[in-house]
Amino acid sequence: MKIRFYNLIKNKKNIFSLSSILLILSLAGIITSTLSPSIKKPINLGMDFLGGNEIRIERKCLNRCSDIRSDEIIKNLRNLPNNDLLNNISFQIQNDNKLISIRTPFISLEESETLLNNINKFSGPLNFESKSSRSIGPKLGRKLLLNGTISLIVSLF
Repeated sequence: MKIRFYNLIKNKKNIFSLSSILLILSLAGIITSTLSPSIKKPINLGMDFLGGNEIRIERKCLNRCSDIRSDEIIKNLRNLPNNDLLNNISFQIQNDNKLISIRTPFISLEESETLLNNINKFSGPLNFESKSSRSIGPKLGRKLLLNGTISLIVSLF
């Protein structure tokens, strides 16, 4: 049995045409999702996380921790006063619901303690001795995003 390969050099016009069509469709999708008000969440061409604090804390459980989801935590926090922080916060539940990882913008120690006390009310009890907090940087810097965009534009022309 003889294996036949697609001859790329011979069909370079077809490959270039297909690549160009796919590129134009992708750019049209990005522009449409960015400019159309009917699309609720357009493509985010910026940073996913601007940097801030990461707080990790364990829950006190005897055998197995009760199931909890991050959207439940956010729903409960929304019912509390002074919930301005909720728009820029993300939760991850790990290790069979024993560990809660929280990413917030840069906040003060008092705001951090208030947040943990509020979470303790409906997701606790929390083991405050296991709390670890650290500052983390952005996933993608503005300068890197700008340089990448300029490089992409220059490479297309």
